[in-house]
Amino acid sequence: MIHIPVEEVGDSWDILNEILQQEEEAILFRGAWYIQTQDIKIDAVSSRSTFLVLEDIGYAKQKARHLINAYLSPLEFKTWVRRLLDTTVKYGSVDTDSAMLLRRGKHTHGPCMIAMSYRTIGPTLTVYSRALELPRKSLADAMLVSAVGEILREYLELDQLGVIWYVGTVYIESRRAKFRLIHKYPEDAVYQHAKFNKSVHDGFMDWVVGGKEGTYSELLRAQKFYKDKCAGRLGRTGVDTFVSILREML
Repeated sequence: MIHIPVEEVGDSWDILNEILQQEEEAILFRGAWYIQTQDIKIDAVSSRSTFLVLEDIGYAKQKARHLINAYLSPLEFKTWVRRLLDTTVKYGSVDTDSAMLLRRGKHTHGPCMIAMSYRTIGPTLTVYSRALELPRKSLADAMLVSAVGEILREYLELDQLGVIWYVGTVYIESRRAKFRLIHKYPEDAVYQHAKFNKSVHDGFMDWVVGGKEGTYSELLRAQKFYKDKCAGRLGRTGVDTFVSILREML
């Protein structure tokens, strides 16, 4: 198991990207290269993600509500938070992990994020994920975890809340890795696997930076992301937006 100790849960996003950049093995599937690693444990002192912003990886503000609706049932979330609060008031603590299962969604293999649980010891929010896809979806998932943590800190009156996040597989696909290049540009992100690295960088200067006309949707999103970044049109949707939406459920 790869153990990643961090101060804030959001700090793990950059570290995971750097870990996959160093991987020397990749697989070719349906015309794209994939790099992956298994059995990750993120151990965060704080549930916060101070520096994560949706627009930094090409998402728009509405992604926050879309992601929450995909993972959380309002009734289940409200029931879970109420159960934690009632148990704390009645017994003074939640001594054993009290869990909430997340929505299955439409993915063939099940949801990327499976469940969350809380216990007073720590206190700790524990998250269980089947998979994390870098660089985009993983950033949004980390922001959701942080938002849930902020809700628990608020309702349970906690000064600090740690996070332990178990992930089965972390992976990145070469076409979507272009969003990582845009995020870092003009700095570069070099992948140790030569063919993966070539696939990520091929056409980047012409198609994304140069704006050469493209057709497939992922490229068009990347082009728009790059143009908006250069023009200073990107918003600043942070964890507070997720928290506001979660409060509406309670």
